[in-house]
Amino acid sequence: MSAKRLIVATGNAGKLREIKAILTDYEVLGAKEAGFISDPEENGSTFRENAAIKARALYEL
Repeated sequence: MSAKRLIVATGNAGKLREIKAILTDYEVLGAKEAGFISDPEENGSTFRENAAIKARALYEL
């Protein structure tokens, strides 16, 4: 059985390493690894809003 795939909406290599280390039962890919080339404009007023913007952009990919 293959691992479940999780695409993380980050370009931060440090965050991605930490997430991969924690979620070892998953195939964790960063946005660029998954083929997401451009970063959406992060114009939210909080970190949470900006995370939602990036997640929506990946979902719509």
